Amino acid sequence: MNTQNTSLAHRSATAIAEESARFMSSVYRWMTGGLLTTGAVAYWVGNTPELVEAIVMNRMLFWALIIAQFGSVIWLSAGIRKMSALTATSIFFAYSALVGLTLSVIFLILFSLIVGVRVFSPRI
Repeated sequence: MNTQNTSLAHRSATAIAEESARFMSSVYRWMTGGLLTTGAVAYWVGNTPELVEAIVMNRMLFWALIIAQFGSVIWLSAGIRKMSALTATSIFFAYSALVGLTLSVIFLILFSLIVGVRVFSPRI
């Protein structure tokens, strides 16, 4: 009887480990999709001077993008148990795109500052 319980517990632990591994693989696929979306949008914005100028020169637009990011996080977090999978997926990818919009401009400014400091700093 003891051997049977040990065998059942081992199978149960193995099943839990396999399910955890499957679940984490799924999570990482979604994270990869979100990062690819963010990167694609950031690349597109970074290569479209009109969009960069619109976001940099219009503070209201930049802050609206930031607020929209926070709003999408709050909306998704608060309603995840009530909304459909399609709605949750749409909000997730919209959030990823919003992050791409804002980070592209932030990184362009940051990299131009780094290059400026490097070019104009005295050589040691």
